[in-house]
Amino acid sequence: MLTDLTRQKLPDDTACDICIVGAGPAGIAIALELMGSGKDVILLEAGGEKPDPDSQSFLEGESRNPAHPEPSLYRHRRAGGASAIWGGRCLPLDPVDFEKRDWVPLSGWPMDYEELVPFYRRAQNVLDAGEFDYRSASALPDGQLIDGFADGAMKTDVIERFSLPTDVFAKYREKLVAAADVRMVTNAACVDLPPRGDFSGVTGCVATAPDGTRQTIRAAQVVVAAGGLETYRLLANSWFDQGGIGNHSDFLGRTYMCHLELSAGTLRLTPKGRAVSHGFEMTRDGVYARRKFTLSPQFQRDYQVLNASVRLHHPGIVDPAHRDGILSLMYVAKNTVIPEYRRKLAMVDHVAAAAMEHRTAFWTGHMRNIVAGAPRVAGFGIDWIKRHMLARRKLPYVALKNGEGRYALDMNVEQEPQRASRVTLSSERDRHGMFRLQIDWKPSELDVASARAAYRALNDSLAESGVAEIEESLPELAEAAQNPVAVGGHHIGLTRMAQDASNGVVDQHCRVHGLDNLHVASASVFPTSGHANPTLTIVALALRLADRLKAVAA
Repeated sequence: MLTDLTRQKLPDDTACDICIVGAGPAGIAIALELMGSGKDVILLEAGGEKPDPDSQSFLEGESRNPAHPEPSLYRHRRAGGASAIWGGRCLPLDPVDFEKRDWVPLSGWPMDYEELVPFYRRAQNVLDAGEFDYRSASALPDGQLIDGFADGAMKTDVIERFSLPTDVFAKYREKLVAAADVRMVTNAACVDLPPRGDFSGVTGCVATAPDGTRQTIRAAQVVVAAGGLETYRLLANSWFDQGGIGNHSDFLGRTYMCHLELSAGTLRLTPKGRAVSHGFEMTRDGVYARRKFTLSPQFQRDYQVLNASVRLHHPGIVDPAHRDGILSLMYVAKNTVIPEYRRKLAMVDHVAAAAMEHRTAFWTGHMRNIVAGAPRVAGFGIDWIKRHMLARRKLPYVALKNGEGRYALDMNVEQEPQRASRVTLSSERDRHGMFRLQIDWKPSELDVASARAAYRALNDSLAESGVAEIEESLPELAEAAQNPVAVGGHHIGLTRMAQDASNGVVDQHCRVHGLDNLHVASASVFPTSGHANPTLTIVALALRLADRLKAVAA
């Protein structure tokens, strides 16, 4: 059933077996799994069914590093959470990401890759991502990322799959409404997790309506699934006089990771007509996928660096000197894109844009490109409308083949879990009295060194295969690696998982150390980040937790 707290108050004696805070991918996945389990479940969502600027303002905060976006970006305070704007990219973590690596402080998960595989398979279904097959040889028709490339330090056997993309609330709304044992409550922001008298657990949740009306919900078990940043914020604001929930070892809010994003370097095919699988391909089970380069585990061990991946990308869209009508159209139309993806679209060339946008020749150059390439631009527009705007399974984004055989390099690098990279509470409160967030995201020397090593590995692998070269020199790429930006929607590590309470906030079952009934379902529990986007792993861990909750509740 579905209740909107702005229209209907909950009974004063509301109680449940399991209360889930947050109706994004993790929270909804858990709620779906608990249906029919014989347990009474309440699913709290801070926002409403639709986006609302006033509700979104509760996510505002401060980022000290300009390379990290403002905290309200990439997060949506609404039913479905960030899945409402999700691009759909799915990829599991690599086995090496779970390992204890001597050169990566605080690395090592209290589980291995194989333990999570059954839950990855189930997560594929929740997210409409097809089969759990991320190997190009078995998932895709014959072909290579670049014809003639031989895998070595850089490998090309891994693919990314793409969801529809699935807005989890839009997809599962009817099921949630019809469920007799799950009550979803919207416009119900959880602002506190009151302790039992002996601090052995929590008594439930305090939910607040937009007008400030508070209601207490008693619960035997509580799951915080509010997203990587908001989960930390709730735990830190609760039990404030004790330093926040789960801060027994001073790890709450620390080891903050996002992935480093670098868009430097240009790959040039030799010859320029060499076959390249640059765009999207359909997997054998009918899902959009892309090939990419990934850093081999052996190279990581040999050179003691972090994991990384590289995608081929179209040239920068800002400078009309590219003479491509479609790229010019993308730049002119960028302000029609939501802020999160507008930032990504022109992020690489923002300095160039600032220098050129005031010039008349800049805009006339773009218009000239569009007019000169009108037939191709029109064909692109029709195809985009058909395959992206109207299709149920959408073409994820623009991936243009370049006639000159030149492609920008888009690199994602794992971050080291370092205590100095952290999120804290600011002195400013929202109108419900919760302290806002202050983000102090810091790349480490190992992060930057790993980016440099990945550039070197790609450069050497291309040279050995004789299929392409990178136009920039290694010193130029090394210099570019000094200025990474944070992948905005990946909020990882703030309530890290550890076998021992002295090294983390939650245990291997995602239960807060020292408490018997409080659990976390979020990327905030990841001890390390790998290079993969976190959504698939978030849902896999949520399903694993749901199975445990059914057993514990029973």
